[in-house]
Amino acid sequence: MVKIDEPSKKEKILKASLAVFSKNGFPEATMREIAQKAGVSLGLIYFYFKSKDDILREIFIRITSSFPKDIFEKTHEDAVPEEVLGNLCLSHLKFLARNFKQFMMFLNESMNNNKLGEFLYTNRMEEGYRDIGEIFSKFQKKSKFRKFDTENATFVLLNSLFMFVLLKEGPFKKQLKDKSYEKYCDTLTDLLINGMLLK
Repeated sequence: MVKIDEPSKKEKILKASLAVFSKNGFPEATMREIAQKAGVSLGLIYFYFKSKDDILREIFIRITSSFPKDIFEKTHEDAVPEEVLGNLCLSHLKFLARNFKQFMMFLNESMNNNKLGEFLYTNRMEEGYRDIGEIFSKFQKKSKFRKFDTENATFVLLNSLFMFVLLKEGPFKKQLKDKSYEKYCDTLTDLLINGMLLK
């Protein structure tokens, strides 16, 4: 039996795949190009992955698994909502910005591939929504937040964060260079916690 150094070979394939996907675009990339870039045989790639979709799924899982989970664990009994929400916003913004190109690739490809889109949503996005929704629910139970639809509130929050990163890292990078993630988080947290109405 041939012994395969699984961790290093698989990592090489994933790293090469990401490079080829980023350079050529996912639809145009081929398994052969990935094999050449990784310095492995085409057969070895098929030993680990059935298709390009499988490779993209694995990359997505690894990137999203690297999100710092400690932010959710820090919501203890005496947690201050402003601090928790501010840290939550900033963690998401920095994570999205750090992995911006990869997320855009995932989104673009999922628009053309329903199965991949379903996988991306159900295997990672739902988990993120659920975690934030649970934080909102905890604060509601402690009477620190008024009653509202936590599912919709989570969607509004994440959509706002993603749109800011999309604009800042994408088409308006030059125009928004002086808009910091920290200041955006402060403003968003203030609006979410305090609202805009005079009391």
